[in-house]
Amino acid sequence: MGFLNTRPAMAEGLTEALGAVNEGTRRRLYRYRIYRATLHELNALSDRELSDLGLRRGMIRGLAKEAALRG
Repeated sequence: MGFLNTRPAMAEGLTEALGAVNEGTRRRLYRYRIYRATLHELNALSDRELSDLGLRRGMIRGLAKEAALRG
């Protein structure tokens, strides 16, 4: 007599899918935190300090995005 039970396979697939969503969310949150920290630190610098680093205020958001993508 044959018996086919598909429930465990579906449960495993769902568990894996939820784990992937959780990991993606965790990664995005981590990158967002890097973005915000970089943005905050660079905005705290004076125009003179930014100039010494070869930066302008208009570059800060782009630099923060780059830092988040590398993180």
